[in-house]
Amino acid sequence: MHYPILRELPVPAKHKTGWPWTEESERLQEKMPDGQPWPKMSIVTPSYNQGRFIEETIRSVLLQGYPNLEYIIIDGGSTDNSVEIIKKYSPWLTYWVSESDRGQSHAINKGLAHCSGDIFNWINSDDLLCPSALRAVAAAWRKTSNSIIAGPVVDFKPDGTERIIAPNGLTMEKFLNIKKARENSWIWHQPGTYLPLSEVKMAGGVREELRFTMDHFLMVDLLQRCNVVYIPELLAKFRLHNKSKTMTFGFCQFDLERVKALRAMNGLEEYVTAKELKEEYISLLITIGAIARREGSKSLAFKYITKAILLSPCLVMSELLRRDFFRRLLRKLGRTFIRTSKNSADS
Repeated sequence: MHYPILRELPVPAKHKTGWPWTEESERLQEKMPDGQPWPKMSIVTPSYNQGRFIEETIRSVLLQGYPNLEYIIIDGGSTDNSVEIIKKYSPWLTYWVSESDRGQSHAINKGLAHCSGDIFNWINSDDLLCPSALRAVAAAWRKTSNSIIAGPVVDFKPDGTERIIAPNGLTMEKFLNIKKARENSWIWHQPGTYLPLSEVKMAGGVREELRFTMDHFLMVDLLQRCNVVYIPELLAKFRLHNKSKTMTFGFCQFDLERVKALRAMNGLEEYVTAKELKEEYISLLITIGAIARREGSKSLAFKYITKAILLSPCLVMSELLRRDFFRRLLRKLGRTFIRTSKNSADS
């Protein structure tokens, strides 16, 4: 595919400036400095009704100045202006389609079927690549091919607030035992994690029944066979906005799906016990129930708390006793009981 330079792409709106609107990455030579070809990079963007963001995503990929790129967009049949925008950039896309699908995971796998490169990643249509990100990934890959390449990602909000997430501790144990992961500063971010395409295909792509943790369990599979190489260059920007899954559902839903999937797997005793997973599952059910009640959804709160109690009343009580709000409630009830008993005795 011919990779474009800035002046070849559609002219952005006048108020759009900076990367990737009026700036581009350094255009790379056809071969690497050692004379070898650049590894082929396969990027997929799954999208649905993200017309206000997708053009920025597309430009951030195309303006990498990377000479061996295939870029694929899988749109889920958007009803906004997404398709109009995609068509503007279609001369530089390897493949694109707009049709209904079964969600993000299905869209990623549909895109994966059209990939033929060495290195694979997906970039969502409300996120974007940082300048020269693909160059940094390719340089690391050339030194240690068939590895997972992990680099920092910038989380950013509409108000301009930013936070850099630098990956650390990407091991099987940390992905399977979150308690140990948190004790050892485990952190990672999918947009900054580039994967060997052959290994991703061997894994069968992402699990389509998972809505939140498809990337987590793909890593669980790949870490059985692949080393991880960390690089310092910023690779992507992750947009936090009101309609993103991260903001809409919160991390509790991510964790709940993760624990449910782990409880259905066998052979994990080396990393995490069934008791640990059950305790975490009950803790999450109680937490989500408390959040639902705070937000006024008493029926949803009742559903989650009841589910936890049916699993293990003893573990529910143990979990509640660890929580400050419940201990304060017990103390308050105790004081009320003492006062009531005293008043009854006095009368």
